[in-house]
Amino acid sequence: MNSIYRSILARSLMTGVASLAFTMMGTAGVRAETVIVQGDDGAAGDPGQPGGDGEPVAADAGSVLPITAPLNKSTATGGNGGIGGNSAGNGDGGNGGNGGAASATAATTIISGSAEAGAASFGGNGGLGGVSSFGNNGNGGPGGAAAAVSTATSAATNLDGGSIVSNALAEGGTGGDAGAGPFNFANAGAGGDAKANSAATSSGVGNVTSSAGVAGGNGGFHDGDVLGDGGAGGSAAAAATGSSGSGNIAVSASATAGAGGDSGVGGNGVAGGSATAISTATSGSGNVISSVIATGGDGGSGFNGDAGGSATASSTATSVSGNVTSSATATGGSGGDTTNFGNNISTISGAGGSATASSTAKTGSAIASSSATAIAGAGGGAGDGAGDAQFGGVGGDASASSVATSGFGGVVSAAVAAGGSGGGGGTGRRWRRRGCE
Repeated sequence: MNSIYRSILARSLMTGVASLAFTMMGTAGVRAETVIVQGDDGAAGDPGQPGGDGEPVAADAGSVLPITAPLNKSTATGGNGGIGGNSAGNGDGGNGGNGGAASATAATTIISGSAEAGAASFGGNGGLGGVSSFGNNGNGGPGGAAAAVSTATSAATNLDGGSIVSNALAEGGTGGDAGAGPFNFANAGAGGDAKANSAATSSGVGNVTSSAGVAGGNGGFHDGDVLGDGGAGGSAAAAATGSSGSGNIAVSASATAGAGGDSGVGGNGVAGGSATAISTATSGSGNVISSVIATGGDGGSGFNGDAGGSATASSTATSVSGNVTSSATATGGSGGDTTNFGNNISTISGAGGSATASSTAKTGSAIASSSATAIAGAGGGAGDGAGDAQFGGVGGDASASSVATSGFGGVVSAAVAAGGSGGGGGTGRRWRRRGCE
């Protein structure tokens, strides 16, 4: 593991067998802390043996207890899983190693002035499965999960109006592909889940910005000609909050789930991940903006396609006397296609993912604007050249609600919902394996 700790005032250098660390000794005058941790990759497997797991890591900067440095940031990156070893003789290929999980936290608490905290985490990718000429190929390793939490707070009345900023980012690792060989009885690895939480609070007149962004890892591919499934897409969950006594507020949350992995002729696609994004912004008298976007992962294509992931978006903006704007957009993932080439076995394409969006804007005496948009995923179709009795997938459901309220000012509110179209039999997207349309 490689870890770096830095501050403006003090620096000390330590080296070890497995790590290089720059360590800062904090004092009352410390102005910033940055922590960066990189996990080691797993070793490649010996012939027929699994690859090593990527190293899981955690990075923590700052504290929620007064008084901390006004700027604290952390970054954590999990190690990648090692490649599974190819078969020894007529044996099986080794499985790919797991991607390392990553966790990052950052916190800043001040009495006055500006404050900023930022946390970013990246899960390691799963290792590729090993190949066998006569036995089974190795499974792909799952991608590592990622989690980030960021908190920035003004603990007392912030009379000088310093800004408060918090940002959290998380990305799950990609699942490893199954070993690609002529006897591919193997499954691909799932994408890693991702979640992030950001909170920013000012007790005085300071403006506040808070954002959370996440992306679930994509599932791995099964590229062979025999049995084996793709990997599931990783889920994504983002939540951001912001509040101020009388300052302006801008809060946003974005969640994009991972796509399910495709499979070859004999295996199935796997479901895309679900996505959830929530944003809440509140001010005593300042202007407020809250926005969210959630996108479900597409389902994988295969002998049977699988479902697209659902998407849920919720936004709330509130002010006692300022203008407020709230928006929420949710898009469900598309269902995976069936790629049953030329036989008469009944197969089914994946259903489209549902979409739910809700938005609320409320102010006592200014302008309130709210909008919600929900677009469900389309059902998968039957690939070109598919045999008889192939069924397209069902389109997803959609729901949208919007509310705007003002005691004395104007209001604007709009809600749009569109259900997903059903997939056609015998037509639709082609197999999405690498190198194909």
